[in-house]
Amino acid sequence: MTKILALHFGHNSHAVLLNNGHIESYIQRERISCIKDQGGVDRILIEKCLSDSNTDINEIEQIAITNTQYREFIFEDFNYFNFEYSSNNVDSDIDNYFIKNKDKYIKRNEIVGALTTNENPKATYFNSKQYPQIIPYIDEINKKINLPSQPYLCTSRSDFKEITNCFFKKSKSSFNQSREWAIKNFFIPINVYLQGKKIPGFLVDHHYSHTYSSSVKSKLNKALVFTSDGSGDSLLGNLASIKTESGIFPLAHTTFRGGQFYEICASYIGLDCGKFMGLASYGKSNPEFINLISLKLGENINTLTEAAFLAYYQSYFSINIIDRQYDLLSKEIVNYAANVQSIFELTFLKTISILNRTVVNNLDNESEGIILSGGSALNCPSNTLIAEKTGYKNVFVEPSCNDEGLGFGAAIALENVINNKLSINQLKANQTNYSSPYLGPKAIPLKNELIKQLSDELLFKEIESISWSDNVAKMLVNKSVGIILKDNSEIGPRALGNRSIIAIPDNYEVSNKVNSIKNREKWRPLAPACLEKYFNYFFNGPKNPYMLMTCKAKNIYFPGVIHVDGSSRVQCVDRSSNNFYLILNSIDKLINKPILLLNTSCNRKGEPIINDANTALEYLRTSEIDFLVTDKYLITKKNNSYQSNLDS
Repeated sequence: MTKILALHFGHNSHAVLLNNGHIESYIQRERISCIKDQGGVDRILIEKCLSDSNTDINEIEQIAITNTQYREFIFEDFNYFNFEYSSNNVDSDIDNYFIKNKDKYIKRNEIVGALTTNENPKATYFNSKQYPQIIPYIDEINKKINLPSQPYLCTSRSDFKEITNCFFKKSKSSFNQSREWAIKNFFIPINVYLQGKKIPGFLVDHHYSHTYSSSVKSKLNKALVFTSDGSGDSLLGNLASIKTESGIFPLAHTTFRGGQFYEICASYIGLDCGKFMGLASYGKSNPEFINLISLKLGENINTLTEAAFLAYYQSYFSINIIDRQYDLLSKEIVNYAANVQSIFELTFLKTISILNRTVVNNLDNESEGIILSGGSALNCPSNTLIAEKTGYKNVFVEPSCNDEGLGFGAAIALENVINNKLSINQLKANQTNYSSPYLGPKAIPLKNELIKQLSDELLFKEIESISWSDNVAKMLVNKSVGIILKDNSEIGPRALGNRSIIAIPDNYEVSNKVNSIKNREKWRPLAPACLEKYFNYFFNGPKNPYMLMTCKAKNIYFPGVIHVDGSSRVQCVDRSSNNFYLILNSIDKLINKPILLLNTSCNRKGEPIINDANTALEYLRTSEIDFLVTDKYLITKKNNSYQSNLDS
């Protein structure tokens, strides 16, 4: 097998080291730089990935590259790392295709256009936010960035319809044709120069990388795989595939543009997609209006643009959404969010239903379900709606369905499809390890001099000498709020117990306090973690371990984590949930009754999830947080009531 370094250049950039199919390191750039969603690859990120895996540059055999669609590759330290598009003798079919078609590849340079003009305000906003390190190199007069780069290359994919038709007609050769098409269109050969060493590699398609990342993490052996995001129905915006026991095969590019639709509709009122999704729970969609849109567009509803929707909406309700005359929590705005959510769900479900019928037909009615990835799969209510129609156990959404899964997916695709050294059965054997969200780096440990400096203010107990989860349980029951910064960090957008702020949410004051600590808007919902054995006591819905689906609450004993519409984004906790399993079991032993644990990511406003115990310690000292658990210590503030209760 092969030792592969995978590098994702786009937002949520990261590096992965895959060795013989095993993940040896996985590090996001934002966890190093503390710049949320940062894009780009630099020397620090690469060296951190290599050091975490004890890998020497000379051991790397191949490099897999991914990016946010249409964005060029900018080399921040050209002498240390760069690449060129060229044949590399890894796969003769790809080399020959590239040589014959190299003048036909489509070249895109979105970052230059976004940062030197304001022709696309959305692109300008996101690129400037995600690439702050590039800002000093912008030359607006000459419309260029003064750093070396390579454009984003892609094929025209004009013959994709031939593959789609093969599957719809159930051609016997469709699977082989699909694989051959993927090799030509989803892999572009490159030669990488890493500290002077020439290493062969490939640029791997964005959504093909998503497809592999999600497919190998799922227990479903025969399934539809669909991945889509904010690029909508553009050439590179979505991909449908079929997972079988013999391989993963591209099926179709669709007209679904829901991710782009949702993102732009949210931006009209100044929100990102995550906040907009939370706001939608405060409103009610209008069935008559949704039905009107559905009847008006019929089979073309997937082509609905955000501008057309806004025009329909404002005319139908005689209101103006984007002139900022309404408060964010006004009936007009929350109902707008709810209607956008309903349209997204309608188009997403319609797309999935059509594709799934094709997959079921091609798998002789033996399809086991649906696998979702990409930014659209972060929409928890729509995931749940699909699961309700298909069966809760028949829908899988990977924990890193955002772009943090791309590097891993690209490396796996390379090893399986090109190197032919990692079979589907071998991938299946690794499924449990791949599907764990706890693949990120260990936290930077506390500095000894800082511990000595703060010993009069804080109490440091080594967790090896105490039952730390029992101590945490006592503090939580006594109304404390704490941080867990222990073991490997999560990969993906959700903190799931290793980089979390936690409390017992038995009243609204607790959730208000946590939102205040994080300097978040008070209306924003928080999520619960629930032991699997108590799940049915509290909720109806899917037992999702990654907080990527919603459930309906059966009671309001813990209102701090129940949305105003009675829904809740639950993390169902079993043994694989590591720290939360220990904490919730300790609470269970202490009070012997069903309970929920409030969970939100450990970060400060505008910053990524914290991966430095020294930063977390400062957070403890300067906020209303009461305790901190690190890999080595349980840390509490001295001379407080909860500490007295703990000591007793």
